[in-house]
Amino acid sequence: LASTNENFKKIYIMHCFNIAYLLFTPLFFHKLNLITPISGFIGLFIIAAFALKLISYAHFWYDVRRFIDNKKRLFVKDPEIKSLQGDVYKEIREVIDNYPNNITFSNLLEFLVMPVLCYQYKYPRTNRINRKNALFYFISFIICASLIFFIFVQIEIPIIENTFKDILQKNYFEILEKIGYLSIPNVYSWILMFYAFFHCWLNFLA
Repeated sequence: LASTNENFKKIYIMHCFNIAYLLFTPLFFHKLNLITPISGFIGLFIIAAFALKLISYAHFWYDVRRFIDNKKRLFVKDPEIKSLQGDVYKEIREVIDNYPNNITFSNLLEFLVMPVLCYQYKYPRTNRINRKNALFYFISFIICASLIFFIFVQIEIPIIENTFKDILQKNYFEILEKIGYLSIPNVYSWILMFYAFFHCWLNFLA
């Protein structure tokens, strides 16, 4: 449908409805008490990632359509930038020459399972899996997860348990002091979490 400008408004409304349906589905199941907190968190995480992926997918092909429509106007005859424009056109020639036949369900499904949020028509790949790198990232992920668990159990939980006594006694100075004690291990936990997931785990999946 989106291969022509006449259907752009229709496809735009369908995209908005699809994204809204994805994002509101967890709320619907939560209201009906059909999911547990852990499964709800995992489901919300996956659905949010899928919604971001679909937005990126729609934006990419929208830009392709705009480029096809404005190709003659975008490519000026200035000799100083003619070579640069030629190089840019070579990179997307395969995309625009095959459009819209290259929009397939298998192409979308491949993008959905990839550990990326921004869509590209082709991703740089190696001919084989580098098992040493995969093992390194997996071990790094396990180490980071273990450190997060250690910080939470050995440092944060005892401080939180002691804070309850101060809350009951309304000792606000002690509460602020405990929050200060929590700030440093909490920062380390967040840094380790981002490094473990975005660097180690996603590189392992890739």
